[in-house]
Amino acid sequence: MVSAFWSDMEQFHRAVHGSSPNGEEGLQSFLYFRSLLERDWKDVDSGEHPFRHWVAIASEYHYTRLIQLRKKFELVDSMNGFKSRTRRLADKRQYLSAMAEIETAARLRLAGIDISFPKDKSGNTPDILVEEDGCPFWVEVTCVNPPQFDFRFSDLLGEIMSITMSKRVTIGGFGLERLTKVGLQQIKDKVNLAAGEVAGKDELRMVNVRGKATLYVGSGSKVADIPDECKGTFRVWSSNPRSHIHRVIDKISEKGEKNYLGGVPGFLVLYDKMMDPRNVNEIFGSQIDDLGVVMATFPQLSGMALVVPYDFGTLTREVLFTISPDRDFKKYALPDMSTENLVLWSNKHADIKLPSTIYDAFMNYPTAYAKYLNEKNRLSP
Repeated sequence: MVSAFWSDMEQFHRAVHGSSPNGEEGLQSFLYFRSLLERDWKDVDSGEHPFRHWVAIASEYHYTRLIQLRKKFELVDSMNGFKSRTRRLADKRQYLSAMAEIETAARLRLAGIDISFPKDKSGNTPDILVEEDGCPFWVEVTCVNPPQFDFRFSDLLGEIMSITMSKRVTIGGFGLERLTKVGLQQIKDKVNLAAGEVAGKDELRMVNVRGKATLYVGSGSKVADIPDECKGTFRVWSSNPRSHIHRVIDKISEKGEKNYLGGVPGFLVLYDKMMDPRNVNEIFGSQIDDLGVVMATFPQLSGMALVVPYDFGTLTREVLFTISPDRDFKKYALPDMSTENLVLWSNKHADIKLPSTIYDAFMNYPTAYAKYLNEKNRLSP
């Protein structure tokens, strides 16, 4: 089935890709993703689908990110079960969870771990199967937040990033995580208008959608006037009666109750795009806490990783420290100039110790990913 969105995007990229030094490879990367997603894409959802921000802009920077994403997908696109992930990627409500599974599988493949996607995903089938020293092991990947809020928040961040790069402005502010479709569009429209007004000037605009968001859009010397607590960042207030830590606990309990592979040990990976990165260590810094108690009641869980992706700001140095004997915190930059916060937790009460290969796959991911991209670039014609 031919999608009007993908047809229009291809026409756009064929017309403009020649103006970027990496435009030809960028066009080929676009065509790669069109071949994966178009069949299951719903044009009616294009305006809210987070992936549109990957393909709706053409510049050297955006092509670089798209090329890197294609190379990451190439790590896993030959695996059995990959097509079922691309079907979910095309669905705006399942996009983030499917992307999280692909991201996790890529981390494990970069570490040389033998993995596969299950052919049939039923209630007691994990997302990723691992062969560890000849023994079965599973990895379950999930997003912490409800999908209807997750994809809208991700769409907003993508829109802000696109505006930032295309109009060369700085944007930062505050907002609610529970955005409606109408509220999301109001914010996007106002930020776009403000960015157009200040681009190329020494000006600052405050954008407000009452009760939903306040953002500052600045250019030139006026960027310095953006309040420090939101300069180059987007801070989120949660109206959910369940705090972030309790939502994490809910997910541990939900997945821990599953009898994956008849009860063999496994590892849980949680993605939380809405958590303020500055709060990660505060939430997980206590040595005796509710989360640790819940983990102890599921000895089949060898450990857990909490991944908090962050598209804003820059990181000049990697941050790594041990929160407690059973958990480590790491903050790092990736080649696409995004950053991630990672909490890696070993369950002291597990049936088996967290395999060192799994631990290393997450802790060494930024270095392994950069090395892989460098090797791919070296081999490119």
